[in-house]
Amino acid sequence: MNAVTPPLQALVDRDAIFALKARYARALDRHDFDVLASCFAPRAEVVYEHPRAGQGTRSGPGRDLVVERLRGILANAQRSTHFIGNRLLDLRAGSATLEVYATSHMLFAQDGRTVLRTRGLHYLDKVERIEGQCLFSEVLHSVLWEIQQPVQGVNATGAPAHGRV
Repeated sequence: MNAVTPPLQALVDRDAIFALKARYARALDRHDFDVLASCFAPRAEVVYEHPRAGQGTRSGPGRDLVVERLRGILANAQRSTHFIGNRLLDLRAGSATLEVYATSHMLFAQDGRTVLRTRGLHYLDKVERIEGQCLFSEVLHSVLWEIQQPVQGVNATGAPAHGRV
């Protein structure tokens, strides 16, 4: 087959970048830290911003440091669902910027109760092609809003309490 034409390559890259974000979200929900590591470039950096925390905190550079931070963040989460919503992609030669709005829902135990934390999220990701793979090189993860509430009838594993839904 001949070389891929630029418009076709843009479609291939677009699909690979959207799949990268979906793989990242699924790995978060499954606590699959090997897959999480495979989403990041070797020298990746992540900045986490939260309205209550003021200035953002940084993880990295380096995928191992990024994954260790994610491991700590997810340590108390028993179940989670990350839903990727609106996606805007700006493709450039050799790199891309992906802007994503998302929601996350996390069940965790707190003071003997099950708590549901729901967040509105904004991601601004820099993606680079490294050895043929699209990988996150920089991620800005911003919490836009957050609701935290006790949940009745479900334990932190997500199973119905006392056999009821």
